[in-house]
Amino acid sequence: FRVFLTATGQSAEQYIEHIEYSEFRDDYLFGSFLTTPGLPRVITTKPDHSLAMWPVPDAIYTINGEYYKAPTTLSADADNPASTANGLPVRFHMLIVYKAMMSYGGYESAQEVYERAQTMETRDMDKLEDWGLPKASMAGPLC
Repeated sequence: FRVFLTATGQSAEQYIEHIEYSEFRDDYLFGSFLTTPGLPRVITTKPDHSLAMWPVPDAIYTINGEYYKAPTTLSADADNPASTANGLPVRFHMLIVYKAMMSYGGYESAQEVYERAQTMETRDMDKLEDWGLPKASMAGPLC
């Protein structure tokens, strides 16, 4: 996560340390720490999956960060992996089928089913990663 004073702009962006909730609770959620104002320096994910930060923001800040969503169970015939809750584009739906074929092939000792599914899954997984992962870029100079 990164933070900057919104009025100043992104040129003043700084990193925020992410720590586990138990450490955050023990170090920052007591006494005068609860109301200490300032630029957020520490952030955590609470058990309810919301974020908490310390110190308490004393102005309007912009926070940037990345997170991972937990998978959603598809249990009914009408469940849609491309729904708002899941976010998997239609063109990648066959990945679910290929994973199921690999599971079937392994369970039934059907090597030809497993290999076909693995070939197709690898091809489509590469496309999914190209679509969904951040692009690699070169860092700036060290000096």
